[in-house]
Amino acid sequence: MINTRRQNPRIHSVNEVRITDAITDLEKRSLTTIELGTGGCLLTSSRPLGIGRVMVMSITLEKKPVKAIGKVLYEYPTKGGNISSGIEFIYVDTEDNEALTQFVLNN
Repeated sequence: MINTRRQNPRIHSVNEVRITDAITDLEKRSLTTIELGTGGCLLTSSRPLGIGRVMVMSITLEKKPVKAIGKVLYEYPTKGGNISSGIEFIYVDTEDNEALTQFVLNN
């Protein structure tokens, strides 16, 4: 179901995400989305990513990777002991943006 309170549509969706720090190209981690939208996503992980961090992301949608550059806007602890991180997409190329939009609208 699409969340309409947001500027961009967002759905509950569990997807694998691979991240790499955009500046250092170091720390590579696999995370999971809780929500996914055309303007960003909510990730869950065992440790914080760091508010303000910019990262290169590869999000698996129906077995196809969609690449984006994202920025961590906020983080908060969950009841289960993990950390949820709100990510804003600051760049998604045209082809990947179309795949992301279709995925969100069709799910």
